[in-house]
Amino acid sequence: MYTYLMKFQVTLPDDFAEEARTVSARLQIPLAQFIRDSMQHRLNELRMGKHGRQRFLDRFSGVIDTGETDLASRVDELLYRDPHE
Repeated sequence: MYTYLMKFQVTLPDDFAEEARTVSARLQIPLAQFIRDSMQHRLNELRMGKHGRQRFLDRFSGVIDTGETDLASRVDELLYRDPHE
């Protein structure tokens, strides 16, 4: 679950707010949870890129922390490998 929460105030158009209330009621969850879940879903989509695949630069996350000292010898493997692996 969450260890720290930050409170935000969001202003929504009436129809948008009403639809969010309706959907959260249909799902039988609090509106705040529906908003958090929706934001998390959208953030995950953005992290994954257009078609649900990992974004190109995300594959390099943590490379520096791996302890490898000769990345230059693997430059082709790292830059040009199949992004669907």
